[in-house]
Amino acid sequence: MQGVFVLFTILAGGSVMIGFYRREIAMYAVVLLGGSLLLWQTHQIRKWAIIHEDIIGIIQFVEETGRKKGSYPKSLDEYRFKHDWVKLHIYGIGIDPEDGFRLTYFINDPGISYWYSAKAGFGYYPD
Repeated sequence: MQGVFVLFTILAGGSVMIGFYRREIAMYAVVLLGGSLLLWQTHQIRKWAIIHEDIIGIIQFVEETGRKKGSYPKSLDEYRFKHDWVKLHIYGIGIDPEDGFRLTYFINDPGISYWYSAKAGFGYYPD
């Protein structure tokens, strides 16, 4: 993720250098790079919103199942994902007698995990 921003920063710096030679070319390069970055960010925000939408759906499903059956489900096999690819972002669901259920997932980078705990709410690591 950081590499994309570093690449765009280097390319934007190169565009400035080109600007000393030909301003018109530099202007087009900056607009193209800036526009590409905005499109990429828009795609990421949409992806994050879709994942979060399913996460909220899972939380509602687990809470409702817990109320109806008296215990939380041990898996998400019965949950119907709105977007199937979100399954790949779910690490799992755990049941803790003290904390209730805990849903662990990632949004963009598998090395940064997010979770929802029935007792503590939302969180992420590393924090």
